[in-house]
Amino acid sequence: MITRLLSASAALFLLAGTSLHASSLDTIVTRSGVILKEFTSGPSPTIPPSLLEKTKGLVILDTTKGGFILSGSAGDGVVVARTKTGWSGPAFISSASAGIGLQVGAQKITAVFLLMDDAAVQKFAEGTEVKFAGTMTAVAGPDAAAMGTTFNPTASVYVYAKREGLFASIAFDGGVVAAENNQNSKFYGKPVIAQDILTGKVPAPATAKPLLDILYEVAPPPKAGSKGWWEFWKQ
Repeated sequence: MITRLLSASAALFLLAGTSLHASSLDTIVTRSGVILKEFTSGPSPTIPPSLLEKTKGLVILDTTKGGFILSGSAGDGVVVARTKTGWSGPAFISSASAGIGLQVGAQKITAVFLLMDDAAVQKFAEGTEVKFAGTMTAVAGPDAAAMGTTFNPTASVYVYAKREGLFASIAFDGGVVAAENNQNSKFYGKPVIAQDILTGKVPAPATAKPLLDILYEVAPPPKAGSKGWWEFWKQ
């Protein structure tokens, strides 16, 4: 019986992990914009605008979590970064984490990670795996009331998550996010690396416009020197 339960849990985990390949890349990009909008819209947005203004990059994930005796999660998404000329195009990522728990069924979790310093962005630009453990832990982000007027970010990464549409204050300690270099090459139509994407060396294709429109709407760059880039994406 235990063996059958473990096998079923492993099968669920593997099926969830295929989501990046089952979804079209354009769909992942568009969906990432929708997720970001959900976290930043309304009179009381989940992510405080004043904190969003300070972020150096964003990770947007759509994750399915489930299992029986062994629980795990797998999902896909994108990472974007601020550059000297505006927001970068999206670099594709997948997520995986595992833990011991007693969960039945599947759970949909969407999350937005705020990368608060250049070192955090560089971890993703390296194009390998980012492990959230020890000093690189994604801690639950503050709400608007906790920000106050003198809030000073002390963490490298803040995470905001929604579980089945409801805000969930969680950390992401122990999770792993991996670069999807093959997907980057497919989306950009040529071999590219995350470093070139996240530093703005590789222009974003037109299919990234739905995400970039929302990025510039909720987290616009400084006005000086950025109008041309902004107007390009508003056309």
